[in-house]
Amino acid sequence: LLQTADGLVHRVVPGNYIGQNDGRIVDIDDSGIRVEELVPDGIGGFFKRTAEIGID
Repeated sequence: LLQTADGLVHRVVPGNYIGQNDGRIVDIDDSGIRVEELVPDGIGGFFKRTAEIGID
């Protein structure tokens, strides 16, 4: 389960999309949620970036 800043709770699984950069959840474990995001590269394209969301 994931709680947003506005208090809503969502059930998430790998493959779900999250965030502002078309982030796709690729893994969930005891330490957090790993997300692959598509980020603009500044010259008209995009690159993949991995982000980690820690669990409180």
